Amino acid sequence: PGRRPPANTATAADRLADKGVRKMSVRRHSAGMNQVHRPAIPAGSTRPADGRGDTDVGIGGGITRGMIVGLCSIIAAEVFITVPIYSVSIILIYSLLGCSMLAGLGFVAGLWAEKFDNMAAVTNFVIVPLSFLSGTFYSIQNLNIYLETISLFNPFFYMIDGFRYGFLGVADGSITVGLILLGVINIFIWFFCYFLFNKGYKVKF
Repeated sequence: PGRRPPANTATAADRLADKGVRKMSVRRHSAGMNQVHRPAIPAGSTRPADGRGDTDVGIGGGITRGMIVGLCSIIAAEVFITVPIYSVSIILIYSLLGCSMLAGLGFVAGLWAEKFDNMAAVTNFVIVPLSFLSGTFYSIQNLNIYLETISLFNPFFYMIDGFRYGFLGVADGSITVGLILLGVINIFIWFFCYFLFNKGYKVKF
């Protein structure tokens, strides 16, 4: 007669199989609990964004970045030249207004743009032309009366003119008008950003 298997062989196999079944049951139960407590979110779904919070954070981040870049630029320029400062308060006020306006425009463009080329188009065909036509490298008083009048409707002109007055004490336009105009534009841009975020326009997670 052949050898008989040990009496406990079948029992050991049964124990191993039973342990595997229990582990699978625990895993399935855990997966089920995760599905209950962590519902799946459909891909590409939108949410009703916190308009005020998102707007404040977005524009505030742009202002912070712009102020830091401006401060670093002044420090770097001091290495080579003495930067004249006529009015610190005017520089700070126009810095905040300018950074806020450009941050708001950047956020609107970022929401609208589908790809990087769209952002580049905004920069190349909106920001750059308005910057070069703002009297950055020349005085608008050297232009003819028609181009000078058109320049007075360019908000970038008042940003540049305010900075020029803050550093040099010389301005082509009215500092008061510039403050009022930039203030109104910033309020409009903030509410426009708030509207877009609150509506959830292209806001995905």
